Amino acid sequence: EMCIRDSPTTIAHCFKLFSNMFNFAKLEEILKENPCDYIDKKPTEQPEEKEYFTLEEMDYVKELLMNSNIRLKTAIFLTMDTGCRREEIIGLTWKNVDLENKTIDIKDAVVSTSTKAPLKHERVRKKGVKSVHSDRKIGITNVCVELLTQYKNFKKDSGLRVKDSDYVFTNWDSNKVWDPNRFTAEWNTFRKENNIKKKVTIHGLRHSNATFLLSIGVPKKDVAKRLGHTPEVLDRVYTHSSEEEDKKMVDKIEKNFYGNKSSSFSTYAITSIIAGYVDNCLLYT
Repeated sequence: EMCIRDSPTTIAHCFKLFSNMFNFAKLEEILKENPCDYIDKKPTEQPEEKEYFTLEEMDYVKELLMNSNIRLKTAIFLTMDTGCRREEIIGLTWKNVDLENKTIDIKDAVVSTSTKAPLKHERVRKKGVKSVHSDRKIGITNVCVELLTQYKNFKKDSGLRVKDSDYVFTNWDSNKVWDPNRFTAEWNTFRKENNIKKKVTIHGLRHSNATFLLSIGVPKKDVAKRLGHTPEVLDRVYTHSSEEEDKKMVDKIEKNFYGNKSSSFSTYAITSIIAGYVDNCLLYT
């Protein structure tokens, strides 16, 4: 069942799946025609440019997070450092976390069912990861290891018995899994309280991670593997050139071409050369 909030790309993928099913039915002579052929305006993929943080902005956000509660701090650090999806972060259990070897296994996901579901009904459900590529083991930073250790100790000090089968991110007073929508709401509150103007969602933190890795020259296949993508999906989603990548490119040009010259070139001039238009009047500063 599709939700009206699904992205155009998700809807386009579902439409393509239905069309392929009907085409197969035609080949098997179960159907005479493919009903999808009669739809005038067929859904198409419309990748939207998502807000993301630069490296400097991520550093600033991490500084602000040091004054936040241990649960939010750990979850956001983990998201920014791994690029995992929201449902993957919430779906982590302690058996998926290897603090000694500094790795996490992405095996399951937890999603919200509805914010309007009655309290007597479950508002979250467990499901499999998004695709076969999403089932993966990835390394985590020392900072994340330390935060996860602190969070686990905090739970124990609060009187909770933490088992390997328990979810990592849970309610304060129990081991019941944290509602992903509550995670989002707490992140949004954090942004407002700290006057963070950029509307970077939790998924935007994943986008920030991927953009940063690509900007420092990590091969696309390695970035895709870490994020649970394929290189083809990575090319489709991350088509823009990040600010960090542009800065590094200009720095390299200045260092290698003009580092020892007596006259200097403006950043505007260098960018103009890269873009293919040169105004000789503006070439020298």
